[in-house]
Formats: sequence, C-alpha cells, structure tokens
Amino acid sequence: MPESWVIDASVAAKWYLRDEANLEQADAVQNAHDRGDVVLTAPRFFSYEVLAVIRNAIAARHITPADAARFSQQFVASEFVTAPESESDLFLLRAHRLSLRYGCSFYDALYLELAEELGWRFLTAERRLTQLLARRAPYLVELRNYQA
Repeated sequence: MPESWVIDASVAAKWYLRDEANLEQADAVQNAHDRGDVVLTAPRFFSYEVLAVIRNAIAARHITPADAARFSQQFVASEFVTAPESESDLFLLRAHRLSLRYGCSFYDALYLELAEELGWRFLTAERRLTQLLARRAPYLVELRNYQA
C-alpha cells in the first residue's frame, strides 16, 4: 500500500524552482508519486498557491517569464488531485480554530487540518512551521528529513 502525504506548496514549488534547498528530497517525493509508491494530496487552494509561487519567482528574478509559462503548464497538466473535503464550511472553521490554537497562519492550518482529518502525514519545506509545531503536530515532517 502506498504512503499517503499531504504536501504544501513549498514542496511542490521545488519541482519547478531549481535554485532552492532540499531539491533531492523534493524530487524523491515527486518520483515516488509518479511511480505510484506515494499518494499526495493538498487542500483545494494548493493549486492557486503553487501558481502564485511560480509567478512570484519571476519578480524575484529566479526564473524567466518563459520558464514560468512552461512550469505553470506542466503543473496544470499534472492533474494533481486536491481534497474535496477542504472546500466545506466545517473544514474551514476547523482549520481556523487550529490556526488559533497552534499560532500558525490560516493557510498553514488548512494543510494541518487536512492531514489531521485524513490521518496522513504532512510534508512541508517550511522550517519555521516545523519548529513552531515540532511537539504539537507529530505528523508534520520537514522536507529535509524526507526519506523515500
């Protein structure tokens, strides 16, 4: 049975922005997913967030507009499946409560809530988030510690 992970945009962005840390681990996640060894999901807004990161990389001069167009096309064509449960009002309210309890952003709490709801681990490249929640969310794994 494949491993199951909720991932955030910080992980997926590394599939396209190649000047970042932990590319080997990000590639391992993507390759495991492509082979069917790993199931990945995210809240619905994940697609918007990944595309925004790609767009912002142009402004930061990390990629060219042509790269951004190509990466955006690749991402959209990947048909990454987002979790439909992340669209319900109840899900949003639970995520909001989680953000207040953990002291994290609402957007981070959406990923955390989905992981809790599904009983899956949550993979992020955000060191600040893993430091904030190291003892409170044992299902949270920082990308640099990912092992295929």
